[in-house]
Amino acid sequence: MVISVVLGVFITRGIMRALGDEPADAANAAQRVAEGDLEASTTLAPNDRKSLMASLESDERHDMPMRGKGLRPFAG
Repeated sequence: MVISVVLGVFITRGIMRALGDEPADAANAAQRVAEGDLEASTTLAPNDRKSLMASLESDERHDMPMRGKGLRPFAG
């Protein structure tokens, strides 16, 4: 039983680290980016450069110069 609890905690922490936030918050951030809202802020953990949320934040900053020029990122 103890092994199951420890394993469950370990797996949950790994998933949360990969997402960078709560699953619902990560889904909302991904939805905002998909809808073209590149100005919404994302709160990241210190030194977070590999999570889903960090990737979304990077995409938001990368695509920002296209705003106002009638261009949209390729959704390919």
